[in-house]
Amino acid sequence: MSIRIGNPQQTNFPATVLGGASGVSIAVNNSGWALFISAVLTYNATLTVGNRQVVVDVRDSANNLIWRSKGTAYVVAGQTAIFALGRIQSSGDIELRVLQQITASGLGVLDELDAIRSDIDSNTPPMMQAMPLPEGFSIPVNSVIRVFDFNAVDTNDTAQATIIFTL
Repeated sequence: MSIRIGNPQQTNFPATVLGGASGVSIAVNNSGWALFISAVLTYNATLTVGNRQVVVDVRDSANNLIWRSKGTAYVVAGQTAIFALGRIQSSGDIELRVLQQITASGLGVLDELDAIRSDIDSNTPPMMQAMPLPEGFSIPVNSVIRVFDFNAVDTNDTAQATIIFTL
């Protein structure tokens, strides 16, 4: 059960090449105005040498910019970076949510949990960067998250995402 009023939703976007200087657009798939809860974006850089400055936009269906954040450190050749978008908690941590399918009495139920899994190889953990969202950040119908490299080093870099919102 969600700790928020509304119906929690999760959008999973597979790893996709940026494909151009404008990057990749990820449809949030929100059918109405929604409270944007959190997102985890994974950016994988190719072996092409260069410093990538990852930019994350939230845009409305008419491509108007609603919110933008730039990574605070460069992603370099062959590196994986995780960008955590969420509300800043009083502890200073980013609040991330994930929906987990739970089967109870034969019924499939989505349960909203605090999470970011730590199943990464401890020898070469990916770089992680926080991108704070405004408190109560709401997005209009059919919003899009756009991920791109400001320096346009290699359009074959990939991005994937898990996005949580509440209608």
